[in-house]
Amino acid sequence: MGTVSKYKYNITEICMTFLNGRRFYSVILAKMVKQACNKIKTAAVAFNSLGKVTLFYNEDYLLGLPLTKAQGILEHEVLHIFFRHLTRHLRTKDDWLNWIYNVGEDVSINQHIKDLPDRKDMIDALMRINPKGDRKALEDDKNIVGVLYPKTYDLVEGRDADYYIEELKKKFPRKESCPTCGQAMEKQDSKDQDGQGQGQGKDQDKEQGQDKCPTCGQTKQTGIDSHDLWDKVIGKDGEVSDVKDHDIDPEFEVQNVVLKAIKECKDFGGLPAFVQKEINKLKVIERHSWKHELKIFVNSVLCVSKRLSQKRVNRRFTTLDYILPGKKKSRRPKLLLVRDTSGSMANDKLQQELTNEMLHISKFASVHVADCDTDIHQVYEIHKAKDFKAYIGGGGTSFVKAFEKAKELKVEGIIYLTDTQGEFPERNQVGKYAAKTIWVTFDQEKVTLPFGKHVNIETTGER
Repeated sequence: MGTVSKYKYNITEICMTFLNGRRFYSVILAKMVKQACNKIKTAAVAFNSLGKVTLFYNEDYLLGLPLTKAQGILEHEVLHIFFRHLTRHLRTKDDWLNWIYNVGEDVSINQHIKDLPDRKDMIDALMRINPKGDRKALEDDKNIVGVLYPKTYDLVEGRDADYYIEELKKKFPRKESCPTCGQAMEKQDSKDQDGQGQGQGKDQDKEQGQDKCPTCGQTKQTGIDSHDLWDKVIGKDGEVSDVKDHDIDPEFEVQNVVLKAIKECKDFGGLPAFVQKEINKLKVIERHSWKHELKIFVNSVLCVSKRLSQKRVNRRFTTLDYILPGKKKSRRPKLLLVRDTSGSMANDKLQQELTNEMLHISKFASVHVADCDTDIHQVYEIHKAKDFKAYIGGGGTSFVKAFEKAKELKVEGIIYLTDTQGEFPERNQVGKYAAKTIWVTFDQEKVTLPFGKHVNIETTGER
């Protein structure tokens, strides 16, 4: 017999309630991993060890709330994802600025959510998490404020996060007034604030210190969820690490969830006007975004870059009498950027834009650059802008040598900058690169290619 849950509903059942009236939110929730993690006190969005956007939640906090308020928490997290708050306002070592970001983002979305936990709900939740706790002490704790709204800080309603962030900077200058009693704030070390800091070193704890009022004890770290895990990866064992230490592109992962939800959702349900406005804007922007198409291609290449590992058992064959090795992601997969130097690809401005994108990609992969016309002239690896070398070449165009070089370097994918006017190798000669090549052109919406994906960069016509 299965164990009987002490909660009236589970996370799946809460998500299912959004199908009635707020279907778009349910589609976003379906694309997020949901994982109970009782090392945090409330709820948070972060990344799991596979790089997927994940909703982590304390069961005693979320599942113990009344259903309507649990729905409010999920709606709150969905809107953080939808407006890409995780990557739009990056966390810093500046506690004052982080607090400004946290409050600005929260008040921008809380004003549109019907039912959210109040202060009493928060105290009840903390007592569920720690039944031996001192309720009177919690009731006297001014840090537990529940939901933040624009009116909490005498701000006008109906604006976005960027507006509130700028207004809060004016209202609460750095190292000045406490939002409760007006006294100057002093520095303190933060340890285990809502679970963050666990599994981290002392230096990281100090970096997460926050301002504290010496008079009333008020800190500026408030709210119904945690934002401090937005740039973190939480493993299955609850260990927290920085996302930059993994082969994960947070901006892509978050944006991918949102754009796929928009594309797949046929019935959005009754959405607030500010959400519908953002959807319409994203539809227009992404329809012509070559950078987005390039990111999709690169991410597909990086995700399939794996190697055999004797340390990881292949779970599909655990019932056999012998053990097969599993697979794990390569830490630094290789990509090859081939620049067609035949003389027909001169556009300094767009070359620079592509260069910037490749530098961003180089954070997650080893990027090699090859100059090629009818032959390969130079090959080198890049890490920063000054690593790019002047073009060498200027003859005709043949793509054959570039694919031979790709096989020699054993790269996972090819990004080929060209006008596609040249000699192509046969499809059966390029092997896996038939699916792992993206051809980047300028002002060529329609091209004929024997294999690979095509992305076109539209220009103003100035060369």
